Amino acid sequence: MELAYAVAVMMDHLSTMAQTLILLSTREFNMVRLHDKHCTGSSIMPQKRNPCSLEVIKAKTSFAHGMVVSLLSVGKALFMGYNRDTQWTKYWIMDLVEESKPTLSVMAEVIQFIRVNEAQMLEQAREAFAGATPLMEWMVRSYGLPLRKAKMVMEKAVKYSEKDGEKEVSYRSIKRALGEREIDLPITEQDVKKIQKPEGVLSQIPSIGTPSKKRVRENIASLQERIKAHRDWAIFKRRAIEKAKGLVSKMEKQLSDS
Repeated sequence: MELAYAVAVMMDHLSTMAQTLILLSTREFNMVRLHDKHCTGSSIMPQKRNPCSLEVIKAKTSFAHGMVVSLLSVGKALFMGYNRDTQWTKYWIMDLVEESKPTLSVMAEVIQFIRVNEAQMLEQAREAFAGATPLMEWMVRSYGLPLRKAKMVMEKAVKYSEKDGEKEVSYRSIKRALGEREIDLPITEQDVKKIQKPEGVLSQIPSIGTPSKKRVRENIASLQERIKAHRDWAIFKRRAIEKAKGLVSKMEKQLSDS
């Protein structure tokens, strides 16, 4: 059951990635394009590209969840000692491994051949006031403005900018919002534009776990170290299994000879 749970958690991560890539590959978002190898056509619509590989991963995740529940259900009513019903769990766990194992290589290939529409992503990152939060945090860091006040100012600035038909917080709107709160900050128009640029937003967030380039590189290095440790453990176990197989074969030969 613990193995099934570990597999189910792995499948949960893959399913989350699959759903995200499916959404971002739709015509409405158009941020990524999946390789034709992982898409199929429609039975009636020639223009349609169905992300079948990713959809199958999501379905297999539901299967993995079901196996965890099945194994838990068998274990809840066992009598102390031998139980024939536990023998059926061998089939379930083998089916689970067989169904889930290919998803790792499939997802790796999906990511390897994916095409990212950087221009579209950059354009959408400039819309819907995506830079309002970084601008608010910048005021807190740079001028010691309490976060509560900075948030109130930014909420007003966003509303004023929306009325003016802007897609990002304008210098005029933030100065108006600051004035209403009787807050005097030496903010320039260049500051307001610079802080909201998508290219610089992530670099302003240095905390652990954030998607800044520095932290992403650190996470990649950490994962590579863990992968190496797990690979070494797997090699050790594989050698132990091969050694055990050799001993069994030797014992079988001795028995047959006698």
